[in-house]
Amino acid sequence: MQTSFPRKLSEIVGPKWVLTDPAELACYARDASVASGHPAAVVLPGSTSEVSAVLRLAAEAGIPVTPRGAGTGLAGGAVPREGIVLGLARLRELTVRKEDLV
Repeated sequence: MQTSFPRKLSEIVGPKWVLTDPAELACYARDASVASGHPAAVVLPGSTSEVSAVLRLAAEAGIPVTPRGAGTGLAGGAVPREGIVLGLARLRELTVRKEDLV
């Protein structure tokens, strides 16, 4: 990952919400399954507009994104293989679209 990428993430969500310290990253390297990974960074957006901006930036840079809710999954779905973890813990307003099942 480019060294400027975490700085660009910080411009979107604020420096407090971009984690790059190895000890902090270890908390996001696994879920409740036995799988583990190695994220390069964790970003914790606080709004849907920040989520969109982070995803746009990652797509432009070709960096994989692994979304993560509470990290309690048992199938390894929130375990990053590479790239960044998009932590959703700060999001408080969610829209449920029953017709789309999301």
